[in-house]
Amino acid sequence: MSQFVTVSAGDVLSFDWNFVTSELSQSAIYNDFSFFTINNTANFLGSRNDSPFNFVSPPAGFDGQTDWANAIFTFTSAGTYQIGFGVFNVGDAGHNSALLLDNVQIIPGPPILSMITLACAVRGRRRKS
Repeated sequence: MSQFVTVSAGDVLSFDWNFVTSELSQSAIYNDFSFFTINNTANFLGSRNDSPFNFVSPPAGFDGQTDWANAIFTFTSAGTYQIGFGVFNVGDAGHNSALLLDNVQIIPGPPILSMITLACAVRGRRRKS
């Protein structure tokens, strides 16, 4: 799943995520994993082998979940970016994993001009002797 977004430098992608899986009772070779992408760069979120899991109350059909967490990514340059989210089911078709998402948003960063103006104002001050 992906979408193009246009952002300013300093804007922040923020989202809540929860990786759920039914692979925990299977061999570790079935290391399903979840990720998000910015353009062509993948960013790891969680996996069957590398994440702590809550076994108490996973959604129906799954035997574990990572629990909800927040992820952020700060855009350093203005432009149009393709953001995406995904899950890989590694090596089998009998057990599934999923990535739950909520509260996906782009949060405006501080205006660059204001930061430059503030820096110039602070540098321009001189003490009177």
